[in-house]
Amino acid sequence: MNKRERLGFAGAALCAAAALVGAAAAQEAEKSEPTALTGSAKLREEAIKVGELFESALVTDFLMAAPTVSDVAVRKVFLDRPNRVWYTPEQAAALPEEMRKGLREIDAGTDFYLGTTYGSPLAFSRLLDLAGSCGAQPQMTELRGKRVLDIGYGNIGHLRMMAARGAEAVGVDVDTLQPALYRKPSDQGVVNGLDGKPAGTVTLVKGNWPSEPEAKEKVGTGFDIIASKNTLKRGYVHPWQPVDPKQLVHLNMSDAEYVKAVYAALKPGGLFVIYNICPPFAKGDEPYKPWADGRCPFDERLLRDAGFVVLAFDQEDHKASREMFVALGFAPTMEEAAASTFAWMTIAWKAPEGFVAPK
Repeated sequence: MNKRERLGFAGAALCAAAALVGAAAAQEAEKSEPTALTGSAKLREEAIKVGELFESALVTDFLMAAPTVSDVAVRKVFLDRPNRVWYTPEQAAALPEEMRKGLREIDAGTDFYLGTTYGSPLAFSRLLDLAGSCGAQPQMTELRGKRVLDIGYGNIGHLRMMAARGAEAVGVDVDTLQPALYRKPSDQGVVNGLDGKPAGTVTLVKGNWPSEPEAKEKVGTGFDIIASKNTLKRGYVHPWQPVDPKQLVHLNMSDAEYVKAVYAALKPGGLFVIYNICPPFAKGDEPYKPWADGRCPFDERLLRDAGFVVLAFDQEDHKASREMFVALGFAPTMEEAAASTFAWMTIAWKAPEGFVAPK
């Protein structure tokens, strides 16, 4: 089955799943005004749209997991906005009364559970599309049996989708939101696939990887893909203007040490993919926006010195990111996306032993 046939099959499967979800409410829907889709139904519809954009077998495999995503019951979390600290209800109740007064209470439904403050988990699709189409790994056509690490994972939706297709999906993050939100034992561990049987696993790690020994041990090694979407940005790691430290990504080690740690955590043939989607750079007297600089924070030389074969370095990917944003409803038109959405990618390959680079 070629890529286009696989995409057609995936689209048909997703459409069928969406139809099944909506069938039970069809008669009632005819009697009322149409409403915007939310939760798992929204994700299934978005998966169909995104599936029309990308052709790699790997991203098709990922999107086929959309029907496995279910709605979740509302969970309460509390935010100390000035300090950017999140709490569970139990943690919030244990705080001094004066601190509790300043907390914002949030009822987190399915959309927030899947995407938190970062939007749709399907925004991970383009990164997987690049991993599956860069040509370094002919076997990178499905997620089954793959180990995938997401640095600064942000939300659980894409991890659970990868696990539903048979991956060992590991997310690591320093934020307090994820432990507060994903606090139930069922959020991690085994995830069932389309057939309802155990497929893959999700593991969530709180900590600064790889600088913290405990986080490094929990994350482990032997990854097929180590991904960073919107985390390892040059503006976050090496801003060219002074900014609030809370806005930065602190490696707590040298760039060279970090790159070597990534290389060591990959299995031979593994990929290190950095994909950053950004707003436009500040203009004129506008305040500096570190998140707007999505170029790779590491020199290309450091990647090569660590042993990587660099397949793409700071390559622009604006058009694909804009098409994805329109499909996901982040931008109404391509014209508006062109003014607001920019993307850069870097792909480094840990070539298998015995590989000789062409001259």
